[in-house]
Amino acid sequence: MTRLGIFGGSFDPPHNAHLEIATLAIEQIPLDTLYFIPSYQAPLKSHPPKAPARHRLAMVKLLAEMRTDWEVLPYEIEQERMVTTIETVEYLKHRKPRASCYLVIGGDQAAKLHQWQQWKRLTQLVNIVCFTREGPPPAAAVFNELMIIPFANPLSSSLVREQIRAGDSSDTILPQTVLSYIQEHQLYL
Repeated sequence: MTRLGIFGGSFDPPHNAHLEIATLAIEQIPLDTLYFIPSYQAPLKSHPPKAPARHRLAMVKLLAEMRTDWEVLPYEIEQERMVTTIETVEYLKHRKPRASCYLVIGGDQAAKLHQWQQWKRLTQLVNIVCFTREGPPPAAAVFNELMIIPFANPLSSSLVREQIRAGDSSDTILPQTVLSYIQEHQLYL
C-alpha cells in the first residue's frame, strides 16, 4: 500500500526546519511521497499570512524540487478560501483511495487537534504523526495511535521573518532557492 504524508501549513516562509521535518517524515514513518500543502488561510490563525498565497506556493514548490519523493498539493491555495484539514484529507483520499495517509503536525497543533473541524473523523482517516520538542502533547491521550518523532530545531516562520527584516537571513535558516526568491520579490521586509 502506498504511504502518503500530508504536511500542511502557512509556510510563511518555508524554512530549514520544514525541510528537516519533511526529510525525517520520509525516512522514519516511512513514506513513499510527502505532500506539502500550503494553506490559503489557516483555520485556527486569527491573522492572514504575511506573504500572498501565490508567493508561498512558489516557495513551497522550490522546496519540493529538492527531492523526488516530495510533491506540492496546491488544493487549499486554489480554493482561495479557508480550507479545513478534513476537507483536504477527503480530497486527497478521493484521489488516492488505496493510500494510507499520515498527517504530519507539530506538538502545538496536536495540542489543539480537538478544536479542528471533524477531528474525530480526521483521526479515522489518517495516522497522526507529531513532531515535538517536548515529548507527547497534552492531547495525546485522545488519539488511538499517535506516532511521536522528537524534533529539536527551534526555527519558526515568525523567527525567520524577524531575521529577514533585520537583514540576518542566510542559508542556515532558509534553503538558498527560497532565500533568493524572497530577496527577488522583496518579501518580509
